[in-house]
Amino acid sequence: MDVFIASKRNRRGRRFCFVRYGRLEEAKRALWSLDGRWFSNHRLTVSMAKFIPRDDLWRKANGREIRQHT
Repeated sequence: MDVFIASKRNRRGRRFCFVRYGRLEEAKRALWSLDGRWFSNHRLTVSMAKFIPRDDLWRKANGREIRQHT
């Protein structure tokens, strides 16, 4: 498991972090067991990450995609 705790806040002014699990089953178990729980006077909101790729970082060459390093 890897954890990244951001030092900034999201658009709503809330703190956030990312947790990466080794298996999907572990992530689902954490989601169901932690969402809505209280931790140190804060209600936890847990959800799966939503990944939207940025088209400007990818280009196609010879029918295959290549990531551009910017």
